[in-house]
Amino acid sequence: AEIRRYLAAYGDRLTELPEETWTASIAQWMDGCWDVFVDLWTVSGKSDMVLAVRVFEPETGAYRFVVDAVYVP
Repeated sequence: AEIRRYLAAYGDRLTELPEETWTASIAQWMDGCWDVFVDLWTVSGKSDMVLAVRVFEPETGAYRFVVDAVYVP
């Protein structure tokens, strides 16, 4: 709920990530999961916001994603 309020207050609507996003994203294996940081984009272009998410690799089944934060560094 806190992240949704932050995004609503940001003043611009998020959009799909263009392919170029992945050249600037960061992923690092930490304690059994990937810590991932991805620049976010709005309908106006690249924003100054970052998505911090942990990605857990499955032994079987689907990957699990846990959003930690959306923030302006």
